Amino acid sequence: MISIPLTLILTTVAVWQGERPSGPEPGAAIPALRVQVAAGPGEGQRLDVASDREGRPTIYAFVQAAQLDRPMARLLRTIDEALAARDPSGELRLAAVWLTDQPENALEFLPRAQQSLRLTRTTWTVYEGQRQGPDGWSINDAVGITFVVARDRKVVRSFGLDSWSDADARRVLSALDTP
Repeated sequence: MISIPLTLILTTVAVWQGERPSGPEPGAAIPALRVQVAAGPGEGQRLDVASDREGRPTIYAFVQAAQLDRPMARLLRTIDEALAARDPSGELRLAAVWLTDQPENALEFLPRAQQSLRLTRTTWTVYEGQRQGPDGWSINDAVGITFVVARDRKVVRSFGLDSWSDADARRVLSALDTP
């Protein structure tokens, strides 16, 4: 009988679903995330959004700007709407972190995107460094979007997607329920 390691099976299933390794490991402390806020709470400020969240449940979405398309925008909207429905108090938030070689263009584009999408639980930010994201976040720049779900200043789950649809929102949101 041939024995196949469980990790190989799980990795294969994840790849089939369009999921790729990206982001810090579960249980890791949330590193600093210094960004420029383009739209949402703190607009116009440079801040460490991870510290600003003070350990409250947060979904970080690291978006490779060149790969933004309508399905990705719908995915972000679906997550935003689900956060609003789950938590009328507004404690649950999505921090969209724009990764681009042209941060000045993103600072002009994101407020217009917000006017169009009208997200209520999302803060649009721009990371002004390398496209691989800030140190400590382990962002795989080969995937279009990386989700890092955090609670109590710790990573609950992280993964990258190289294809996406509204259905991926369930995977992201389910991580909020993980003990």
